[in-house]
Amino acid sequence: MDLTSLDFSGAAEAGAVLALRSPIDSSVLLDAEGNEMTLTLLGKDAPSYQKVISKLSNARLERAKQARKMVFASAEEVLTEEVELLANVTTAWNITLDKESPVFSVAEARKFYRRFEWARQQANAFIEDRSNFLNSSPSN
Repeated sequence: MDLTSLDFSGAAEAGAVLALRSPIDSSVLLDAEGNEMTLTLLGKDAPSYQKVISKLSNARLERAKQARKMVFASAEEVLTEEVELLANVTTAWNITLDKESPVFSVAEARKFYRRFEWARQQANAFIEDRSNFLNSSPSN
């Protein structure tokens, strides 16, 4: 076997589409036109994902360096890092929020992920499952 066949970075960087599900009954969420509400996400093997992880880790290490001691993250800091990661590995969406279809931006994604814990959970689970990024395209 050639390990090249197990290099998932390209597929993860291309992204894949998560259809959001209701946290109440697991049904696929639909917009007013009947289209699925979706998030397009990068996989954890994507170079862009790894870059965000490195940036967050380096910031944490820099805080420890400045404090000259081990610095433990508070619960709020952990949440902020999770939101930052998800906002930066989300590349597009089709959602209805407050009766509008907001244009995707990282800033709007931060607000979305901070507001909806269930969406964070779904996005994290989707990203962790490499099979979501194999033989797929963002239009799936």
